[in-house]
Amino acid sequence: MSKFENLFKPLRIGKVEVRNRMTMPPMVIAYAGPNGEVADQLISYYEARARGGVGLVIVEAAYVNPQGKLVLGEVGIYDDQIIPGLSRLADAIKRHGATAAI
Repeated sequence: MSKFENLFKPLRIGKVEVRNRMTMPPMVIAYAGPNGEVADQLISYYEARARGGVGLVIVEAAYVNPQGKLVLGEVGIYDDQIIPGLSRLADAIKRHGATAAI
């Protein structure tokens, strides 16, 4: 019996089922645009992690108010104009069976 027998078993968090227990923690990679918009490079980065088998992808630090921006290239979640890009990001992660969180 392996010490890691539960690693590849699904996990339920509230109403969300995650395909396995491998989690990518939030790490700031700063691939967003100057106003926090989701860029293609950001999508490619997170999509690769989902394709690699991670069950839960926690997207990096994001600011909810422009005054709270930590670094250039940080993801913004402060304006409805950013929602389409965030939706594309979530879709890219989910396309490979992973769960997206921010």
